[in-house]
Amino acid sequence: MLNNLFNEVCDLIDKEWIYETEDFQKERQYQLDLTNFLRKELNRPNIFSSKNVTVTLEGQNNCDIAINRDEIGIELKKDLHNENEINRLWGQLDNFTKTFDDIIVVLVGNPVPHYRDLLKQKIVERNQDRRMNEPYIEIIYPSDEDDDKGDGFPVWRI
Repeated sequence: MLNNLFNEVCDLIDKEWIYETEDFQKERQYQLDLTNFLRKELNRPNIFSSKNVTVTLEGQNNCDIAINRDEIGIELKKDLHNENEINRLWGQLDNFTKTFDDIIVVLVGNPVPHYRDLLKQKIVERNQDRRMNEPYIEIIYPSDEDDDKGDGFPVWRI
């Protein structure tokens, strides 16, 4: 339900997670890389506190990555190419809302702009209509609009 950890995870993915699209051929490679990155960054000690955030690589019938068991679910989608993939993802997200407090969808690779924008619109509308106790869904994906990280791979976030 939108807390500091959720915002921190979104910022880490949005602003600091760097990947090279040509290095990863399969979605699983992105999942492993992001899981390791988040484990390291979320548990980095500092002078103000020491955290113990669990980051688990999931899969099968669950989201790709779980943070603190069921606090945040992360679902990665590589190369979103058609409406069937959006419908499948929408069904997955519907199931994940029963498990996780909040959800992050990360589009990686080369999503087709039309379908990327269609998914964004569906998520924006769903978030506007959600009840207070329902999970918020954030989407982070490549676009031509912004390049926050300076790595040549722009990121756009709702």
